[in-house]
Amino acid sequence: EALATTLSEQTRREAIVDAQEQYSFETGQGVNTCSAVNLTATVTQSLSTIGETGRKLYTDVDVSPGKATTVASATATRLATTSLTDAEPLFDPSASDDARKAVIQHLAGLPLPLPDASMPQASADLMLMRARRLEALRSPALVSLNAVRAMSSAAAHETGTTDVGAFVALDQLIAQYGGGDGFEAWSAGLAGQSEHGLLVELARLRSISLTLRQTQTEQQARLAALFATMVAVQAGGDL
Repeated sequence: EALATTLSEQTRREAIVDAQEQYSFETGQGVNTCSAVNLTATVTQSLSTIGETGRKLYTDVDVSPGKATTVASATATRLATTSLTDAEPLFDPSASDDARKAVIQHLAGLPLPLPDASMPQASADLMLMRARRLEALRSPALVSLNAVRAMSSAAAHETGTTDVGAFVALDQLIAQYGGGDGFEAWSAGLAGQSEHGLLVELARLRSISLTLRQTQTEQQARLAALFATMVAVQAGGDL
């Protein structure tokens, strides 16, 4: 009976040790769990909101479809930002969003004149159709440019994530998993993880991979729209 009790106690203790090794915070939940969860959430949130944020920013451009911006107003806006004709702010997370917006508006150019009440109806309708066609033709480029603009935006992030844009989030991801400053410590930390901890780490990496693939798919869709627009311009002739 004493032997049975001893064996039972030993089995219980071994089970506790095994459970601790497999599922404890230190060895069973991946490397640096808190920072890893924050990084994963930040990257996912930053990348998944590019499209949504880009669409919101897109409507802020003065020549986006539906805007009734006059040529005089658009000209004045561009004359006030003549130094912002370099695309560099689009790829610089430290640049201001106003600078990125100004670059995009310079790239977009001026709107076509809108009809006025003194014009014959047929002429007014034709002028309006030309203006709307121009808006439609440049809208894919504006959507894509504002998606790039959104990659530097830290807006619309959720609780539990760090407020950074996609460019910064990707830099953090590379620093951790792509051979950057944090890679060596992360790689060394894997050696101390249990099987469960390694599976948790693998699940995180797969989650990030799916997010990156989705982002790439959205980028390819925007590129397809741009190429299709170029074909439409060639086929449709002058405005």
